[in-house]
Amino acid sequence: MWPNQQPEPKGKHEHQEGISLEVVIEIPLGSFLKRGSTGQPDFVSPFPCPFHYGSVEAFASLEGNPSRNL
Repeated sequence: MWPNQQPEPKGKHEHQEGISLEVVIEIPLGSFLKRGSTGQPDFVSPFPCPFHYGSVEAFASLEGNPSRNL
């Protein structure tokens, strides 16, 4: 807590419920290969991917593609 900051009232954030999302991993951690929606290779990188990269198909981006959230 920062100086002069008031503590939050108890019970305010006790029962927050999250949502459940299904995520499609397109490029796994350490992979050099990205596959498209048809399963065919889209891109081969000279460097391994440093994280899992994917999308949430239930949500569309402004362009209409699945939202990239990872």
